Amino acid sequence: PDVSNLPTTVLPKHYQFELGAESGHSDFMGEFSAPNLIFRTGLNKKSELRVGFTSVSVDSLDKKWSDKMLIATLSIKYRIVEEKNARPSIAIQPEISLPFGDGVNVSQTEANFTLMNYSLLFLFNNTLHEKIFFNYNTGLLWSGHGDMDYLLSASTSFAHTHRLGYFLEAYSIFNLNGFPLSF
Repeated sequence: PDVSNLPTTVLPKHYQFELGAESGHSDFMGEFSAPNLIFRTGLNKKSELRVGFTSVSVDSLDKKWSDKMLIATLSIKYRIVEEKNARPSIAIQPEISLPFGDGVNVSQTEANFTLMNYSLLFLFNNTLHEKIFFNYNTGLLWSGHGDMDYLLSASTSFAHTHRLGYFLEAYSIFNLNGFPLSF
C-alpha cells in the first residue's frame, strides 16, 4: 500500500493482498500506520474493487502518541486510458474512508459517520524500461465537514519479478490555501 497508486488493475477473478507500513511527520504532527492492508480483486480488464484497513497512531501535539484509529476504505479503480508511447496510462479512483478509534471525537466501538472522508484520485504511469516505472497522482480529498485538501504524489518503482516490486515515493497533501499538511 502506498500513496502513489498505479493505474494498473488486478485481472478479473484474481486477487491481490498488499501489506505495509507508513511513517510521516510535519512541523506539528507525527503519524505512523501499521499494518496497512489492501485487498484488490479484478472486476473486469479495466477495473478493480479495493478494500483496505489501516491502523493509524497520530501524535497531533508532538508530545505523545495518543490518537489511535482504524481506518476502513472502499474504492473502485477504473483505467480510462492505456499507455502508448509518451502518453501515460490513466485511471480514476473514487474512495470512501471511515475511521474507528479512540482519538478526539472518535469512538472505539462505533463509527462516527461525520468523520467519513471522500477522495477522487487521478492516477498516471509511464514505463521507463520494461521493469522501471514512473507513477504520479493528483486528487481531491474532502471530509464530511466540507474541508478539502489536494494531493500530489510521485514514485518510481522497479519490478523485481512479476510478484515482487520495490518503490520510492514522495507525496504532499495541501489544503486549498496552498499550505502543506504533510510531506
